[in-house]
Amino acid sequence: MNEVWLRRLRRLEELPGPVWVFGAYVVARAARWAFERSVMLVKGSLDWQTLWVEGLVLLGVLLPVAVLWLLVSGSSRALSLARWYAGLRAVLHFVSLLYPLVVGYGPETVSEVGHEFLARRLVSVAVGCGLWFVFLLYLERSSRLRAVLPAGQRPAPWWAVAVLLCVLPFAG
Repeated sequence: MNEVWLRRLRRLEELPGPVWVFGAYVVARAARWAFERSVMLVKGSLDWQTLWVEGLVLLGVLLPVAVLWLLVSGSSRALSLARWYAGLRAVLHFVSLLYPLVVGYGPETVSEVGHEFLARRLVSVAVGCGLWFVFLLYLERSSRLRAVLPAGQRPAPWWAVAVLLCVLPFAG
């Protein structure tokens, strides 16, 4: 095997548990996206109009893959980008939690959608927001992660944060 891959595999063993959970999330999300799009391709429901939207969703799916790759490779900017990603995901979950309250579901909308669906959606979004917040707190306070990764004093470049801000809302 190549020496670079052996170093990365050793580095992967050193990463703490929450980063492994993040990696499992990234891999499961990318696999689910690929499976759903392959089903759309087989059914023939993937046309040129939806292809543009799916391209943006693909970028959103590849963002956490890139952040995970930076964490595994030991980049000095990996920790700050992972913090930005987790923070923005938590904010997006919180915004989607408040969206029905801002838009204002009227009685006719609630009767069409159903109280059970709205309650289930609000609980799932609240749990997602909480999990991203806990992961963000771990990234901020973990001494073990700081020992494994180089000093995270290098902030994320502005263009990377701009890409996160632009593409993450399309990630779903």
